[in-house]
Amino acid sequence: MRNRGQTLPVAGLSATILVAAYMVVQLHGQGTAIADSVDLRNAATAELRDAQGQVVLSGPFMLEDEDDAEDVERKASLQSSSTGAQASGVAEVEFAREKPIEQEVEFAGRNLQAGVRYTLVVDGHEVLAGVAGRNGVLELERNVPIPGADVTK
Repeated sequence: MRNRGQTLPVAGLSATILVAAYMVVQLHGQGTAIADSVDLRNAATAELRDAQGQVVLSGPFMLEDEDDAEDVERKASLQSSSTGAQASGVAEVEFAREKPIEQEVEFAGRNLQAGVRYTLVVDGHEVLAGVAGRNGVLELERNVPIPGADVTK
């Protein structure tokens, strides 16, 4: 027979474990940086891959008309290659026109499979990763240093 005094601590421990697991999943959804330093200024293609490495979304980068004359922005509209799939996304690489030292890389996707870890791959380089939320949305952002860039302005 169980002691009633043990029920409350076991329930509290279980609740703590569940909250910790939830927080870990949420933090992974915030995104994980993968590539330390890579030059993406002339990026040609972007792919979103699932945990098994299968390409879920893909698309070519195009130069975006920018109102800001100080920055250059390249954008890729990512679409699914499978028929009937509703998932889509946009990848962006933005950097300073004069003396760039880093690039801002962003990804926003929707209608992805909830709880699945995805990796953004740009020209074969794994750049960002994160877990899609319960609503199928994944948003990632990170500044990536340009190798060999002169950091003294």
